[in-house]
Amino acid sequence: MSSSMRIAFWCYFIALLLMGTFGAIYLIKPEFMPYHAEAVGMNWSSVDVGFQVMILGLMKSHGAACLGMVISFGALLVKPFREGQIWVKYVLPIVSYIYTIPALYVTLNIKAKTGAHTPWIAVVAGMVLVVLGFVFSIYGGGHKMHSKLT
Repeated sequence: MSSSMRIAFWCYFIALLLMGTFGAIYLIKPEFMPYHAEAVGMNWSSVDVGFQVMILGLMKSHGAACLGMVISFGALLVKPFREGQIWVKYVLPIVSYIYTIPALYVTLNIKAKTGAHTPWIAVVAGMVLVVLGFVFSIYGGGHKMHSKLT
């Protein structure tokens, strides 16, 4: 693997860790996030039980979806990307952005409408890492990669 492909790999891997951390936090957290409290103007103990159940359900499904994306992304990165398969260079950003574009929209929307300090910068950081990974894989070493049909 060329040095530019190694850089691409690490950009993707760090983005994967960042997204995986968010997914795990949302999946295991027993109450809403601090920015959620800020957005609704209430702490967790002040929120109605029905609202708590609904918010935790949404958080758990968001966390599970994020981890599903991370598993898919990781599988693509570990096997086809490291093998040098050309198609995966295009699929990795698509898989990532299926998750990160809506996540960025939601965090910016909550911030705009409530003033809450949402984690939009972390989402953008992940997106930037994916773009860097893509650029390094395409322009830095893409011509040295080969396509495998098996």
